[in-house]
Amino acid sequence: MKATRFAIPVLILVTAHWTWAQPPQMSIGDNGRFLTNQQGETVFINGDTGWNLALLLNRADAAHYVKVRNSQNFNLLGVSAIHGNNPENFYGDAPFEKTEGRWDPSKPIITDGNDPGNRLQYDYWDHLDYVLELTEKYKMYVALVVCFNNWVAGSGNGGNRSQIVFNKDNAYEYGNFIGNRYKDRKNILWMMGGDRSAVYGEYDYREVYRAMAEGCADGIKGVKNHDGNYDISGILMSFHPQKNNPNSSQWFHNEDWLTFNSIQACPSDQEGLIEADYAMDPVKPTWLFEGRYEQYTYAYKPWHVRFQAYISVFAGGFGHVYGNEAIWDFDPTWKTDIYWDGGLHMKYLNHILTGGLDLDSFGDLRPDTLVIANGKRGTTSQQCWSFKTLEAPYSSRIVAMATDDYSTVLVYSADGSTIELRSELLPEDLLAYWYNPRTGRFSDSKEINHKLPLTAQQFTVNDTLVVFDLPGEPGFDNDWILLIESQSDKSPD
Repeated sequence: MKATRFAIPVLILVTAHWTWAQPPQMSIGDNGRFLTNQQGETVFINGDTGWNLALLLNRADAAHYVKVRNSQNFNLLGVSAIHGNNPENFYGDAPFEKTEGRWDPSKPIITDGNDPGNRLQYDYWDHLDYVLELTEKYKMYVALVVCFNNWVAGSGNGGNRSQIVFNKDNAYEYGNFIGNRYKDRKNILWMMGGDRSAVYGEYDYREVYRAMAEGCADGIKGVKNHDGNYDISGILMSFHPQKNNPNSSQWFHNEDWLTFNSIQACPSDQEGLIEADYAMDPVKPTWLFEGRYEQYTYAYKPWHVRFQAYISVFAGGFGHVYGNEAIWDFDPTWKTDIYWDGGLHMKYLNHILTGGLDLDSFGDLRPDTLVIANGKRGTTSQQCWSFKTLEAPYSSRIVAMATDDYSTVLVYSADGSTIELRSELLPEDLLAYWYNPRTGRFSDSKEINHKLPLTAQQFTVNDTLVVFDLPGEPGFDNDWILLIESQSDKSPD
């Protein structure tokens, strides 16, 4: 029995669990670059960081958050199973018992029943159940961070090790518990780590993370045997790294339990890290799991989260996870900040890749640097870290994706700088379009998916170059996408 109990408002009492159809289970695609559903269709992940969703929100507010993000075309939420020094949730419930005054991850607190109207039944894990049921209701995926930050590795700089409660034995026990509890939920991407490095100087926590990953895999398979052997088939699992520290591939790329890679980085570093992951053998998908958040130092505006999203995806990421400084920790203003433009604009990235191309799948595209002429790719400045620095980064970066035959080419210009492409790689009968990432419209059309090609007078062609001068003057908030398609690939009307 838990010590803290109080009534839940009558309006949110629910005594039965939903039986909604789950979103299609995902797996690694055949080429090892993307995630696919059970029909073999490439799935673009458009995620949002709601780390404290299951801890800080009551049932009604959790339902509101998930419903709104679903309506904004997010299809994945980043959620912490446990988070922070004080892990008690909105209702005052803790995930574990204490042993000698310290949280004991091998002893989860489980009550009989799961009736939210009965505080003697509705425990910490029942509330996490409810959050995961919400995501299933809206056919969304969850990147479930099994244990966030200080529980394994102490404070952010590797210090204050008094916060650590996990070792490789109880990490396996806890991993096995949570894996087994959610083994039938097919919409989970399992995340080890939790905004920490795997090694801090002489302190090496890799064995703890390995044990937790093995425990999860065994639990999902209905096995409990901490012997170093596990079956990872059908499981999507990665490691959530820390900014300015090695990412998942640098710690665990060759380990079987890590089925896809994840990076957390500042905008100036994201492209290079994605490219490094993309080049590794064996091939594994990668993505920007956490970048800089909208409203960070109040200087990170919609443009900043847009260009870091587009640059990381065009560099080879299978998806992108957006963040807002007021949302992840559910500040008092979160119900209004959930409508900030940067978050709303993420659906247009999803739209251009999944609905705006004459391709069977955006998985037919690959990162391409050759098509950009003379190496004119621009830069991204390095402002990122300090709350004392109110200046946000500036980007003039130009990045491209293309099919193998260049019949479809997508180019993103972060500040509207002129795009110069190699003419010998492009289709002779090309059709070109502008796509506005602020409105989700092609050119100046008022209708979604109405594509009005540029006229021959709107770009310059010579023996070596095709030059596109983008709308407006290069500068802040003037990013554009250039779409090139081959006219011969078009079906006749």
